Amino acid sequence: MAEPEIPLSHIGAFVPFPTVLFDEQMPRLKDTEWRLLCVIVRQTLGWKSRKGRKKRDWMSQKQLIARTGRNSAALSAALDNLVRKNLVVCQDVGGRVLLTKQQRRQHRGHVYFSLAEQIVASSTPATSKQRKASNRELPDALEKERRLLPRAYTGWTKASVVAQHQVSSSSFGVRSD
Repeated sequence: MAEPEIPLSHIGAFVPFPTVLFDEQMPRLKDTEWRLLCVIVRQTLGWKSRKGRKKRDWMSQKQLIARTGRNSAALSAALDNLVRKNLVVCQDVGGRVLLTKQQRRQHRGHVYFSLAEQIVASSTPATSKQRKASNRELPDALEKERRLLPRAYTGWTKASVVAQHQVSSSSFGVRSD
């Protein structure tokens, strides 16, 4: 029996979340790093105005503690790791990048957080040329998946392989601190 669809009016607001973070980064990040990254996505891409989505936002240490449920030392270490992994950029009000823990500690004033440019760029919609190239790759991937199935399995369809691939590629977890 088919699952009933939930009307969008019952779901509420959405935050555009770059899938590369789910697919590639979430399995590699520790719990506090993932929580902090989610807060930064929410505070930036989660806000939309006439000018578009926020590129960066400032947050105090108190706000980060409240939003993540983690202590100051854990957040400081997580932020340092996210910056070193080139997932998050920290800047002062003038846009000067604060690369190190020491620079962020010595800075007087707001620290602005943003996603690294390659994360935002990887989440932009594909051009029609990119979609066509991706569509050409799909039959090859489906054929490879079909060959990996047991010979006794005769119920292969394009939809079943795509569904199985989506389930198997979405199985991942978050490491704890």
